[in-house]
Amino acid sequence: MRFRRKGGWFRAVIAIIGAAFLAIGMLALPGSTQPPSTQPAPAQQGCTPNQPNGIPHWYNLHDERGVTLCRGEVLSGPPPEVPAAVLQIVDLEAGANVSLVSEAVDIGSGASTDNEFYKRLAIDWFDWIESRAAAPAPSRLFSTTNASFFTDTSGDRTALSLPQDSLQWPTDFPFPVANRTYGAALGDHDDPAWGGLKRALKIGNPGNTPQFVSIEEFPTEYDEADVEATFGGFMNPQCGGGDCIYGTVGFQPLYEISGPGVSGRTFVGVVPGSKMYILSLDTPVTIEDANEILQSFGSIMAIQLDGGGSTQMYAEGYVEIPSAIGRTVPDVLAVYLAPE
Repeated sequence: MRFRRKGGWFRAVIAIIGAAFLAIGMLALPGSTQPPSTQPAPAQQGCTPNQPNGIPHWYNLHDERGVTLCRGEVLSGPPPEVPAAVLQIVDLEAGANVSLVSEAVDIGSGASTDNEFYKRLAIDWFDWIESRAAAPAPSRLFSTTNASFFTDTSGDRTALSLPQDSLQWPTDFPFPVANRTYGAALGDHDDPAWGGLKRALKIGNPGNTPQFVSIEEFPTEYDEADVEATFGGFMNPQCGGGDCIYGTVGFQPLYEISGPGVSGRTFVGVVPGSKMYILSLDTPVTIEDANEILQSFGSIMAIQLDGGGSTQMYAEGYVEIPSAIGRTVPDVLAVYLAPE
């Protein structure tokens, strides 16, 4: 689902993260208007769900250095080229971590609704991260998965529909630059994203073990202050006493963005302080199905990220779910293996 772009500028907020950051190795469900389809199963490591979830066959592709990679298939027999589902289980306690990677068109722009980002396929994002020595831990990069909702599906750059918080890594620049956008839906009552039931994915410093990762409710009709309070700044108590270095806003897992039906899906789940689950579904499913899969593997809280033609992921040497329509995306969740 795509949302139209809206103009307008708001106050600028920019922060410079010190060079010392580079020396650091670089979702309990609150009240919701929609009940979960099943109760969460006990948290589990491995590719065997604790309860049936609609995808009957799961296979373990990788399980070391804090990352478990699971392939799900609807039918038995020889696997097709593109898997029906891929689930990544990131063990934060084991030292694996996650970043939200994007490339702003204007590195120095302050917080706004109109900040634009370059777009790439997930596989090209993987190569881009690996090629940049300044980016966080490129040698430990394991996978890239699409994330945020955005407004322009045709061009090579786009504004985002909803808020995002990220770091930018300028070439030949001694330290990263913080970047925040409020999203084009801000205050626009005609935008389908504006009235949607939202959640925020918040990701802390990758140098901390376990890395802080949380999913929480986000105001439906939000303002700039809500964005600033959610993602905050240095030593934000909302980020486990650390910094919300990365984050994006999506929708509650059972909120129908474009009406009932089946589609490709990108969902993220968490066990707070322990695990992060990244689910990519090439086979068309309902939002209830996607949420059930996460719960069957132990996820406690989930967020719905951009799906449909945007759904895509790449893990070099293991598996790829390409966009069904070749759509490029403005950011990715990058998973990094724990240090050896």
